[in-house]
Amino acid sequence: MQNRIRTIRKYNESGQLPAELRPKLLTIARESRAELLKRQNQAQQPQPQPGKLTAEQAEAQARQLLNDPAPAAKLTDPVLRKRLYAIRDLLALNLVSAQTEDALRKKLAVEREVLRRRVAEREGTPPPVTPPKPGSGNTTVNNNVNVTNIQVILNDRRRSDELEDEELRRRISVYRDAYRDDRYEEDDRDFYEETLQRDRDLLRRRLIDERRRRAAQLEIKGKNFDIDIGLEFEPSAPRRPRYVFAQEAEDSELEDILAAPPARRLERKYSIDDIEAEPEIREAMPAIEIDNVRFGFNESFVREEEVGNLDRIAEIMEKIIAKRPQEIFMIEGHTDAVGSDEYNLKLSRERSAAIKKALSTYYVIPERNLKTVGYGERYLKIPTPDQEQENRRVVGAPRDAALGPQRLSNTHTCNAIGPPLQGGPIVLGFSREECHGHRTHFFHHQAGCDAAQPDRRHQRQDRSRGAPHRRSEAG
Repeated sequence: MQNRIRTIRKYNESGQLPAELRPKLLTIARESRAELLKRQNQAQQPQPQPGKLTAEQAEAQARQLLNDPAPAAKLTDPVLRKRLYAIRDLLALNLVSAQTEDALRKKLAVEREVLRRRVAEREGTPPPVTPPKPGSGNTTVNNNVNVTNIQVILNDRRRSDELEDEELRRRISVYRDAYRDDRYEEDDRDFYEETLQRDRDLLRRRLIDERRRRAAQLEIKGKNFDIDIGLEFEPSAPRRPRYVFAQEAEDSELEDILAAPPARRLERKYSIDDIEAEPEIREAMPAIEIDNVRFGFNESFVREEEVGNLDRIAEIMEKIIAKRPQEIFMIEGHTDAVGSDEYNLKLSRERSAAIKKALSTYYVIPERNLKTVGYGERYLKIPTPDQEQENRRVVGAPRDAALGPQRLSNTHTCNAIGPPLQGGPIVLGFSREECHGHRTHFFHHQAGCDAAQPDRRHQRQDRSRGAPHRRSEAG
């Protein structure tokens, strides 16, 4: 059924459908999507609520999940999703023992990758390359298309303009780790770093060129997109999940969420401050966990090589805005619980601002259509004081149905942000770590601040002590 929806969408967007067939096929696609939502609702179990489940019952459910002999690779997507949601729901209740929590988190990390690789393969978006450290014994990266030997990439001496976009991203990902690792020779690390900067600069320019191309296509297409944008609560409509993870959802599911109406009737229109202060309003709107842009510990920036991970979400947002220019999307920033409340709140605002800047810089999404808010550690997916990747996240959700005419702007941006490719730096966020007395900015052009090119004498001094110089972009 997903293949049917995907095929119809492909032909509809290509403009190759005969006029007399288009309405019939689009009706089939809508009916298929409604049936999929119905099946998903049947597959998902009700989320356990605090107070309705004792610690003993939570432990029993956890043991049942941990002892389930069915390997994730053998499960269908709906069954695997159900198991992942069950694990997340149990962790969110914070009722299981520390040992059980650790086991559930490990199981979640392993099994979610199975589903994410399946979705990536079907949607044609290979998952990000994560190269191993030298000496780890693992010398390959599985990008779900082929297995690439890391050493081949490290020995790649081609010019940046000789590489396709995916090859650039792969090389950037490998060189990003290699140039900071003192187990490589210093001359090699210098080469990796210099090549990394050239690769990123070219990739950035290609992203801007691609944005121009899409802008021209959207102008030709106008408002002729087959997207049903919901603004009012529909009691008879199929129930949608409260949230989906971008890497675990099909394109049709992402579109459903971004164009979804409220999950319940709203009493009035609200300001951004209202939505930030009242969880009930926030929970009335479906949302997407943007889990394919990964924030490291203490980081709030988007690297060029990760911008493409926003493609699937951003391209749907572009179509919705083209059809309804006043549509508003909320970008929420979240952190884990490491650090003070005040600092995490600030960091979460910077993360949401980084995603907003990436969307408005590299996609046809005006800043006026994006509002940002930071929640810090207020809404932990997994209640734990430890570093947890699922808690360091950004969430995107449609909010126009809930927002009133007074739309407040509390976007946190960096004063160094300049126009794309006009000599000023593009800064999609910044880390709080310091580099030789400078706050280190990212997405610089050559005319960027001095911190973009730290003194190489300091680098060599650090390396001679066996501690490689680390810019704030450490992954």
